[in-house]
Amino acid sequence: MIASASTIRKRLRLRHLQLIQALSETRSLRSAADQLAMTQPAATKALKELEDTVGVALFVRHARGMEPTVYGEAAMCYARVMFEDLDALREKLPAIEAGDIGKVRIGAVMAPAPDLLTRVIVELKEAHPRLR
Repeated sequence: MIASASTIRKRLRLRHLQLIQALSETRSLRSAADQLAMTQPAATKALKELEDTVGVALFVRHARGMEPTVYGEAAMCYARVMFEDLDALREKLPAIEAGDIGKVRIGAVMAPAPDLLTRVIVELKEAHPRLR
């Protein structure tokens, strides 16, 4: 039976997703374990934990490797998206820190502000085009 969303959120670990991603590339538990610097028994245990967490078999084991089930294909897709999102976050954090991205709100008395604000906003947008 497929697990509830709350069960998956509570039990899913980053290591599980790393294993899914490695298995999607290698289709071999031994190679995936090597890629993640873990033993094959540890990788086997992690995959069993993951399959128990989601409630379905993600891979079919063969003598010469592993083949993803339809559930495994879906899990691989979501793992890939999650790591792409983490990569995007990693790129965004320094941009926020540098002031190159984000949101600026300005409050001013309107009488002296229009000319000054217009120039400042134009210069700010030229220097930081992703700033809003």
